[in-house]
Amino acid sequence: APDLVGQKRKLGLIARGGTDVVTGQRVDTKGSSNSQNSMSQRLFVGKLPLTMTASKLRRAFEGHNCKVQSVHWIVDHNTHAFYGSAFCYMASMEDSQRAQEMGGVLRLLHDFRKKGKGRKKQQRMARVASAPLREGEVWPPESFCETEYPPIGS
Repeated sequence: APDLVGQKRKLGLIARGGTDVVTGQRVDTKGSSNSQNSMSQRLFVGKLPLTMTASKLRRAFEGHNCKVQSVHWIVDHNTHAFYGSAFCYMASMEDSQRAQEMGGVLRLLHDFRKKGKGRKKQQRMARVASAPLREGEVWPPESFCETEYPPIGS
């Protein structure tokens, strides 16, 4: 089973620059020549609200002129409950590149209830990072079936 927490930590390290946890190599995020090699149509999107839907996520990317082909919700291995992260497979490499040029941040409009009547909209920032396929990894997974809402667990 994949270590999702470790992957999220690794992506956070790479987004800030530092040492790759797996290879031990220094990672430079200032547009080095290796940045083209790490390009992928698959993006990791973290810090999502638990009320996120696939259509809301697509609209957030469309606001930056990026088209999402599929959304794969990341769930806890034991409970199968969504915990606020997803893999988005972009329609093209250009869309993926545009999404990554946003500085690793995606602005989301999120509804919060007020104590009184009505709702208020508040912006929430999601993290975006490239998620290249590992050697031998098949995307999407064989068991993949896209759903509008993330799973709530079993």
